[in-house]
Amino acid sequence: MLRWSALLTLSTTLAASPSAGCDLDTQAGAQTLVLPFASGTYEHAIAVPDGFAGPRPLLLYLHGWGGDSGECGATCGRATDRGYVTVALTGVGPSGWSSWNSPGAGDPATCAPGTPDFCHKYASCDCGEPACDWATCEDSTSQILEVYEAVVAAYCVDLDRVWAMGCSNGGMMVHGLASDDRSAPLLAGVATAVGLPHAHHNRKPATPMHYVGYWGASDRVVPPLSNTDDEDMSVDTDGWYYSTARNTTDLWAASMRCGAREAYAATSMDCTAASQCDGGADVVECLFDGGHRCGRPYMDDLVFDFMEPRSRAAATPTAAPTDGACDDDAGWFLKKKYRGCDWVAKKPGKRCEKSGATAACPSACDVGDCCDDDATWYSKKTNRDCAWVAKKPNKRCKKKSAGSLKIKATVACPEACGTCREPP
Repeated sequence: MLRWSALLTLSTTLAASPSAGCDLDTQAGAQTLVLPFASGTYEHAIAVPDGFAGPRPLLLYLHGWGGDSGECGATCGRATDRGYVTVALTGVGPSGWSSWNSPGAGDPATCAPGTPDFCHKYASCDCGEPACDWATCEDSTSQILEVYEAVVAAYCVDLDRVWAMGCSNGGMMVHGLASDDRSAPLLAGVATAVGLPHAHHNRKPATPMHYVGYWGASDRVVPPLSNTDDEDMSVDTDGWYYSTARNTTDLWAASMRCGAREAYAATSMDCTAASQCDGGADVVECLFDGGHRCGRPYMDDLVFDFMEPRSRAAATPTAAPTDGACDDDAGWFLKKKYRGCDWVAKKPGKRCEKSGATAACPSACDVGDCCDDDATWYSKKTNRDCAWVAKKPNKRCKKKSAGSLKIKATVACPEACGTCREPP
């Protein structure tokens, strides 16, 4: 696992939402923020752009595994040139081993037997048998939020465009920020550079937000394309498992009910975009010819051009019922067309037990919440029910029910898949 970079950006919107720091007189230039966290004190580098009026974009840079606040380099420089206040953070760990506790770090399911273990480098971890440990066990989201609170109190930034971008290990961490209820509401979106969630830890965003990511098609450190028997999983040269790029963006797009993928031609990379998502969010996935690298000018241009016109998505719950979403599905029937929801309503006590009936006929079956999973649905075997789907939704939501009906898990298990049915 290489030592690469991460970036968290908070940027301005046309109708700015100014932070408390806008009441202060802040000078442009390079500055330093020193904050205690856990058992140590950490230095974070700040740069304030000159010549820009009003609340400015804020970019928090999360260094890669083993790095420090000096890694933002040219990326922070390009961001400052565009008007961002940049903050390059330092994570927890001994010198040369600083890191961020991204989702899945330390989970035995995320690496193959014999994969190197680095638990002994981190005093915050309880080391026992080798368990795929490679990062700090401190709560990195808490550390990032403490820096965020200090920055917005002291600098004039816009709170409506909060972006998280990471490279490699940092790209993994921003997925954690997006799925965490503490940090997600602050974000306009995330941008990940050659970083993906560990396998079995692919998570949907806690609230609608924008997503842009780019990966090297021949990357062997965090492979974006499957090189295993599982089309949704890849493995690096050391033995760590990852969710593929398409598997990751598919979950985001499904959870936010995005439109169909289309070509995204705003860059020289091979990109697709799923738009018209909940809250007006967009999901962009890009591949470039190359390996494990980030921060090239054309890469940064992709990210900052994507961020420029976008702000925090509307506060639309990703899986909440909408008016009419609990109406019965007029097109559903059980084997024969006359056995629709009206037929179910005549004997709900018996007929609602039929596979797919409660999901398709929530009114007839008196379902209190039309996002409840169908307790009668299963795929091939009875133990493969909605609870089974919920354990690996990014893969199992593609499954269909047993028998001739072939009801999709996304229909029968809306809570597990984050896919409440749209109003008819």
